[in-house]
Amino acid sequence: MNAEITWELGDFTLSSITNIQENENNWALPGDFANTNDGIFATEHATWEAWSEEIRLQSNFDGMFNFMVGALYQDTRRDFFQWVTFGGGGALNWNSLAPAGLEYVTYNKVSYTDGETLSPFAEVQLALSDQLEVTAGVRYIDENKVSRFDQPYVHPLGELALGWLAGGLGADQTFQEWQPEATISYDLNENVTIYGAYKTAYKSGGFSNGAVFAAVSQEKDFTFAPETGAGFEVGLKTTLLDNQLRFNATAYSYNYEDLQLDYFDSAAIVFLTINAGEATSEGLELDFEYAPYAVPGLTLRSNISYNVAEYDQFIAPCFDGQTAEQGCNTDLPGYPGKPGYDISGQATGMAPEWSGNIGVSYDGEMSNGWTYGVGADMMYSDEYNASAMGHPYAWRDAYTLFNAMAYVGNENWQVKLLGKNLSEEMVISGALEGANSGAIAGRSQADLIGYGGPGRTIELQLRLSF
Repeated sequence: MNAEITWELGDFTLSSITNIQENENNWALPGDFANTNDGIFATEHATWEAWSEEIRLQSNFDGMFNFMVGALYQDTRRDFFQWVTFGGGGALNWNSLAPAGLEYVTYNKVSYTDGETLSPFAEVQLALSDQLEVTAGVRYIDENKVSRFDQPYVHPLGELALGWLAGGLGADQTFQEWQPEATISYDLNENVTIYGAYKTAYKSGGFSNGAVFAAVSQEKDFTFAPETGAGFEVGLKTTLLDNQLRFNATAYSYNYEDLQLDYFDSAAIVFLTINAGEATSEGLELDFEYAPYAVPGLTLRSNISYNVAEYDQFIAPCFDGQTAEQGCNTDLPGYPGKPGYDISGQATGMAPEWSGNIGVSYDGEMSNGWTYGVGADMMYSDEYNASAMGHPYAWRDAYTLFNAMAYVGNENWQVKLLGKNLSEEMVISGALEGANSGAIAGRSQADLIGYGGPGRTIELQLRLSF
């Protein structure tokens, strides 16, 4: 829920933005997809609550100088509950001496994170001429997060065989960060603008509420650092051919430190957020939209992206079954004796070099006042690695998707037919190893599981207006 209030105070505008968020997530995992009868089954219940208040004061002077100052306050709370059981009918499935309701549970987790953020900011805007404008600003972020993780119950055999324990730990994290940025833009004429910018980015650090508590667990196993980014971009924005053509181009180079990555440790059976050392993303983006006066209702559109995203420095956890000859010969930073492998110089996850789309649509009107339209889009993605950990078997080949639509209606009703992924491509948006799937099935490597998108979808929509 958002609530926004604006006051006009002479040469100033004072605004207040209040935001309230509530989210509840429940799921159950049927762990029988790993080609084994001894899958791991789990349920999870997680809630997220947050409220924030932002106050801004913007000047509206007629001269070359204007400014904006403000502050954001946010309060957050995440609660996490999970219950896990091992399949296959083994001894880990049942414990008559377990607390009531947990007789079939191998282990359960209870965790929370309370967060508080205060972030003042300011910006100066300088109109140096009718064509040249400069803006510069800075934001300061001060965060505190208090977290607790408890594993109230673990099956005795789980404690004995796997080293999991009933117990827990907590963390009190504080983060401070300055975020400066600046932009300079110049209007070559009323239809063409060029600009250059220095920008920064920040993603808060935190606590892995879904981790597992073991005999060797430490606070650093649960916490992760903030992710920061900084870089430059230059661009061109145009409106050409008497407003028939919009064409934009952007070139960029950004460096990221402590890049946050979601990691599933298939041996420990735990989801964690970890930090990669450094990564760089450089590329070029072009887009256009053309609506010719000669054919009213016709629109042609396209965009193309070239992106080289690589890890500059990252020792990743070894994949299940990886040998020293395959690169598993380095210690993970901060974890002496725990194996890792160096994937510095490799592509980051979900980062195709080339991607883009081209589309066409036509909207028309019948003599009786009804409107109609048709459209089609083709989307292309180059090959990419679906694993953020550089797994050699997680590469997805290049693919092309086709979407189409048609509609007819008037101001009171509309019928629309939509076709999505008509080429029925399997789009993978992430990959991880199946929990203990290699060891359970007697194989040297774990099964690789991909997050697949929907296949071919045909949808009929009816809209009625009263």
